[in-house]
Amino acid sequence: MPNTGRPSKDCHECRRRRVKCDLGQPECQRCIKLGKRCPGYRDESTLLFKNEDILTLSQASSSRDRRRSSQAQDQPTSDHSGTTTPQLRPGHQSPLSYGQAAPPYTRSMRMDRVMSKEGWNSPPSRERPEEWEEYTLPLVLNLFSHSNMPFCLCRALPTMLLGASDNSPLLLSCKALGFAVLANKVSLESAQAARDDAYGKALVATNAVLSDPEVCKQDFVLVSVWLLSIYEIVTASKSSTSFPGPVNWSIHTQGLSELLRIRGPEQLRVEYSRNIFWLVASSIQMRSLIGGVDCPPFIGEWINAFQLECPPSELDCLHVAQFANHSADICAKVRQAIVSDSLDSLPWTVQQLWDEVLGLQSVLESAQPQISPFEAPVSVKSHIQNRYRTCYTRTLQFMYQLLESDLPMQDLTIDTATCNHIRSQITAIIQSLAAATIHTAERVLAPDTNMSDPTLSSMPDWFDILKILWPLRILCACKQILLPSQVETVEAMLQRINDDFCIRQAVAPHGLSESSDFHIE
Repeated sequence: MPNTGRPSKDCHECRRRRVKCDLGQPECQRCIKLGKRCPGYRDESTLLFKNEDILTLSQASSSRDRRRSSQAQDQPTSDHSGTTTPQLRPGHQSPLSYGQAAPPYTRSMRMDRVMSKEGWNSPPSRERPEEWEEYTLPLVLNLFSHSNMPFCLCRALPTMLLGASDNSPLLLSCKALGFAVLANKVSLESAQAARDDAYGKALVATNAVLSDPEVCKQDFVLVSVWLLSIYEIVTASKSSTSFPGPVNWSIHTQGLSELLRIRGPEQLRVEYSRNIFWLVASSIQMRSLIGGVDCPPFIGEWINAFQLECPPSELDCLHVAQFANHSADICAKVRQAIVSDSLDSLPWTVQQLWDEVLGLQSVLESAQPQISPFEAPVSVKSHIQNRYRTCYTRTLQFMYQLLESDLPMQDLTIDTATCNHIRSQITAIIQSLAAATIHTAERVLAPDTNMSDPTLSSMPDWFDILKILWPLRILCACKQILLPSQVETVEAMLQRINDDFCIRQAVAPHGLSESSDFHIE
């Protein structure tokens, strides 16, 4: 096949034989007709975004001075959408401190005053996206405002933005996210074009700072990439053939993992950086759970080492992070068994995997924080409880899938009756977990009612909505296990998240494969 200037998406065998592939899933028809097993496709995430690592950063360090001198004059550069965007240089970033005053736009508008079911209560104009830019920052600041959160992005972002230049990746990532929410609200082609342009500028600026081995360690870079990952959830980027989830979100989350590793464990000893760590680590762990892949080892090592120094107020965050790591590791083991042709090559049996899964249940029952009846309806602890349930639900899903395959028949240590009993147990546990998750989601989605003046009642906090997205998506991916009423409720909630809160990932296709794999996109 001729070289067209971009990487081929054909399967490995068709590329080796230099013939056209039909891109069939899970195997291409050309390989099947030849009587060969299709080896699969390359990871599409490697075609879209380059994650920096220690090697590339060290190379960048040696050539940094030459690069800066060559960038003294801006040169036009083509971004991911094919449009021409000025090349951006990393802006100067002042030291961060909570003691600094917030910009004038801090908390200037609540989300419910910017958006409503009837339309915009205040500008910007729905028909003129080119005028939206001045509204994107107030909107994003209010999306993440939450008085109950220990690390409130609405308090942190204004401070971080004080030292940001016009070309700062943090500023541009905020604008891109704001444009994405507004574009989802009005559904105009001009709005989508403005959104794509803002996202392209944010990517260019982010790549610029990632190439600097010192600047990339700063907090604003980590938050910028995290915001880009949220952008992908809002816009519902396409899935990959190699990863069961939104591909660009997965790519940005991989980038977050590499940035955490570069920053080192010292970040856990500084309260401000540690709060960002908890936020970012939860995204990385969710990616591992969804894909059935191991969490980066350093996250678990750092968390365990920090346990003795952890402030009492953050122990709940630490314990649920440990639980998520353990859950992801078990999911990876089960998934490895599912994709294996034979259990002979694996160091564990089906029964041993089930024993590990049951071990999570005992931790789940003992480690969850107790919620006082005097706490807010949707408190930090209720979200932590929901995270425990989500991790365990996802692990049970993988185990159920393993039992549905032919592999247990190869395991002489477990019989058919035992497999059926385990399946029944999993069904009962998941339905119970689903009921609790749905209850939490109902409280999150309930309006904040003002008893003295109902006209002042506000919409739920957007950040809370974001926190229940993946728990509901994971439940929606196992409809055959849930009760019909639970499926109906979950689907209605996800539809509301899409309609009222402009998060398109809520209703993105699940992409269940022919093998009934629990793919979550």
